[in-house]
Amino acid sequence: MKKSLQLATFIFVGGMLLSGARISAQSTQQSPPTLNPEKKQDKPAEVTPLTLDNPAPPVNAEEDAAIQAFRAAPVTDMAKKDQLGEGFLQKYPESRYRPEVYSILVRGYLSQGQIDKMEVVGDKEIALNPTDAQTLAIVGSTLPRVMNANTADPQKRLDKAEQYSKKALEVLPTLVKPADLSDADFLKAKDQTSALAYSGLGLVAFRRSKFAEAIPNFEHAVKLDPIPDPVNFTGLLDVTFLLPESETVLQAKGRLVWADVGGRAGLRFVVIEPTLFQELQRWTNRKMKDEGWEFPT
Repeated sequence: MKKSLQLATFIFVGGMLLSGARISAQSTQQSPPTLNPEKKQDKPAEVTPLTLDNPAPPVNAEEDAAIQAFRAAPVTDMAKKDQLGEGFLQKYPESRYRPEVYSILVRGYLSQGQIDKMEVVGDKEIALNPTDAQTLAIVGSTLPRVMNANTADPQKRLDKAEQYSKKALEVLPTLVKPADLSDADFLKAKDQTSALAYSGLGLVAFRRSKFAEAIPNFEHAVKLDPIPDPVNFTGLLDVTFLLPESETVLQAKGRLVWADVGGRAGLRFVVIEPTLFQELQRWTNRKMKDEGWEFPT
């Protein structure tokens, strides 16, 4: 069965390319199961303080109404939900509800393409809740994805992304299922989070030109990601696509090795005409040079 794929990233024998990354809001249009579900808390006394040494101040009626309004804001309007979250944190900077607000803002900022804000809030959430696997995975997978030739301290950011992604994978097996979450939804949320973390590790390795390390992590992400197509293809694909920024149509047989929720995919070419392969390799080298990539030695 022939499939025509629009690929932003290609991984192939003998060479690789990575095109510009885009953050897609598609994943926030539906409400996936979460490991940190928003809970209706009508009785503030039932909330567990964040620490024993610095207990959160008591919740007043106004603060409780504000958090309820934030929870009620639909995820279909993340800009509005982000605005409510920002207003809540500004008015109640020491609220015990900060971790809940932070974790939702991380997803909201990501969907809006506000990566700097996402990172800042994500770091605050992780400082308060070091076992928030979803936030760890989201930040860890996003940082290497949005890097470019102008990124400051690239190695430092890659180290941070690697640390967060590995920590997410360490935390996930220790999580206890919330009572109000079904077994199926809990497993789905863990798989989605694991896929993000493995994708983050794959991207870190890719950015470091450690392609042999990148591919297994991408393969793990593919197995865990619930996207039905093209992730579930395991055999050879007949692929036809227009080489970006050219008039060359490439036809080949390849094997999908990874894909992510942003619509990007990695393909290893198995059968391709030598002349087309050479042209693809030249295009890849030129693209990598333009984007400031370091070629492996």
